[in-house]
Amino acid sequence: MERFAGVVLAGGKSKRMGRDKANLIIGNEIILNHSIHLLQQFVHEIFISVNESKYKTINHISYLPDSIKNIGPTGGIFTALKIINNPIIVLPCDMPFVTKNHLKLLISNYIPHVDAVIASSEKGREPLLGIYAPSFLIKLEYNLKKKEYSLQKILRSSRVKFVEFREAGYITDGFFNINNPEDYKIAKKINKKFLIFNK
Repeated sequence: MERFAGVVLAGGKSKRMGRDKANLIIGNEIILNHSIHLLQQFVHEIFISVNESKYKTINHISYLPDSIKNIGPTGGIFTALKIINNPIIVLPCDMPFVTKNHLKLLISNYIPHVDAVIASSEKGREPLLGIYAPSFLIKLEYNLKKKEYSLQKILRSSRVKFVEFREAGYITDGFFNINNPEDYKIAKKINKKFLIFNK
């Protein structure tokens, strides 16, 4: 059976939000902790991708600073693949309504000889929610040397399996992410309806 590591992307600057999104609370739970608890059901180790300069470990979870600064989540995925030998399940901390069903579906679609398994829906493809194989590091290194930082563009030249999320039976839009205070208000309303946090 394939062993996976988990990577929570929490290195954004949160400019539109005005404060650190990872520490926002929905229900009674910090959304970063929610992402960690979700991943812990499927992986043997978890890393938090951050833009800080110092590597640290808290409660057996490693905080992994970007080795290349200011290139967005591509930098976080690159840094993680540099130190992790297993496929990584990537989950952004500001996408709070991803469920166990979503991750199960991604994992069930992971096969050898692909560079990535990426979530997809009628709204488009979501490269920040997926599984990246160690082989994807080669594609990243090649493109970063050319100063190509767009994950979407790098994926176009990679072996990718896209997974349609409508098959997962989710109860609300798993791609909903929190970018600003208005999104945060909407997220809290969604949670009141579906009780995704603190069931």
